[in-house]
Amino acid sequence: MKKNNLRVEFAGVTFAGAGPSDPALCTIATAAALASADAILYDDLGCQAVMDEHAAKDAQKVYVGKRGARDGATGATAQSAICEEIVRRALDGERVVRLKGGDPSTFGRLQDEIEACKANSLSWRVIAGVTSASAAAASLGVPLTAPRARRQVASLSVVSAHADVDWTSVSRGANTIAIYMGARKLESLARRLCAERGDSTPCMGVRRASSPDEARWVGTLAEAADGRMREALTDRKDDSQKNDSDLSPLLVVVGEAAKSDDDT
Repeated sequence: MKKNNLRVEFAGVTFAGAGPSDPALCTIATAAALASADAILYDDLGCQAVMDEHAAKDAQKVYVGKRGARDGATGATAQSAICEEIVRRALDGERVVRLKGGDPSTFGRLQDEIEACKANSLSWRVIAGVTSASAAAASLGVPLTAPRARRQVASLSVVSAHADVDWTSVSRGANTIAIYMGARKLESLARRLCAERGDSTPCMGVRRASSPDEARWVGTLAEAADGRMREALTDRKDDSQKNDSDLSPLLVVVGEAAKSDDDT
């Protein structure tokens, strides 16, 4: 891959970060790539508003999201199909933008798609984006690294109760833990972290960070384990109608960095 000026048109595949939700947080480089794209393959999170603001009017917009489901499940686009679509269009000479919510290198299966480009001798580049974690922290006015502790952040993708995560090692290795996609198993995750960090450990949740309907909750791990975060951040008030999609996308931050101003 050759170095390229990120502000000019690129004849190849661009993997670009849309940022979290607010089009104002989309980078100049991503906006320029969208404005010159022939085809945009986009995900669920944060992409539609960014395309509405910056994409070329005649660009083909192809939804390839997999929110709330694994490859092959209803409503999900298989990763192999995404790679094939990228390659097919690029080989046909289209300027392809693969638009991913947040930053493309954060839980975005970026490596699979880059490998597909390499296997077909396609030119490609990556444009960084603002992550949900940094947007959530900025919205709350808190640092992701607590000033009184080690300056390290561990970001984790949690997709099921059986996720192969060594929480003991994670807890020991970072002062602050940022957990992506934790809505489905929120309470069980909080209980597990209570055992590692203690019930009174600060915890915050931000749903749809930087969007107009952003919602926030600040409390402790014990309160999150007891369902307080879910109750506060879920749209529907009728428990019988609530589901994980009402809480997604959710970013959970655990550690001293999650402490509210009222606690300091």
